[in-house]
Amino acid sequence: MIKILKETFAILNKNLWLLFLFMTISYIGLVYFSVLRAAAHNTLQITVGIITLLFIVVAGVAGFFHTLRSTIDADAKSPRLELLKTFPKGVSEYFLPALGIIVIYLIITTLAFSAAMFIGKALIGTFSFTPEELGKAMGSVESLAEFQKNVSPDDLLKLSKWHLLYLVLSSILTYLLIYWLPETFYQTKNSVLSLWRAVKKVIFNPLQTLLLLITLVLINILTSVIMALFMPIPILTFLVYFVYFYGLLYILILTFNFYRNKFVESEKIYIAEETDEEE
Repeated sequence: MIKILKETFAILNKNLWLLFLFMTISYIGLVYFSVLRAAAHNTLQITVGIITLLFIVVAGVAGFFHTLRSTIDADAKSPRLELLKTFPKGVSEYFLPALGIIVIYLIITTLAFSAAMFIGKALIGTFSFTPEELGKAMGSVESLAEFQKNVSPDDLLKLSKWHLLYLVLSSILTYLLIYWLPETFYQTKNSVLSLWRAVKKVIFNPLQTLLLLITLVLINILTSVIMALFMPIPILTFLVYFVYFYGLLYILILTFNFYRNKFVESEKIYIAEETDEEE
């Protein structure tokens, strides 16, 4: 794992243009979403806007992850312009697989969190406040502090239990689906089949996958701590966002690089050894 961590760090630092590509794609989606919220006023406009946003997201996922995979696979001396040209190729080649991943993921998470809500209501119970009140409280640090003062200890305990429930569920989903994207962009373009094969790899390699997940969580915690240190300083706002996207992109590259080392390169070595034995 240490070797893969170092390799991932080197790949990202040699290809910081990939970070700015990632940030650009993300901001395009966020800007369009903001425009949609402000400009869409009827059912037709909202429907057209959501479909358009979905296509933007799918194209971004297809193009970016194909470029990411190509960057990991490329020789260090490969021209960056040539790697950037893989983006439109990825959009055309992986648009349908990316669409399948997004749709299936939405279905899986909706069903999983609906089941969690049903279980939570039965085992934990409901609150005396409404979800709208909680949403308003999360708007700022001051409103959250005021909200906590007015909430009963029983509700705070329930809130902690609900948070733990969703944290456990999110961790299980992340663990089971951790290889889905690299499986799709490396080996299996059929999003349903790639999901099945990715989950099988998790089941047959539980400890390796758990090690990867723990590593990702630790990196996420480290990134969050660094962001928290810079957040109170307004002049460092850009640095906060840079750290956030750097950490997130490192996690994505690490996942792909880990998958490549454990399942792609090892299979190539195994096939080569089998071929040599037959000869």
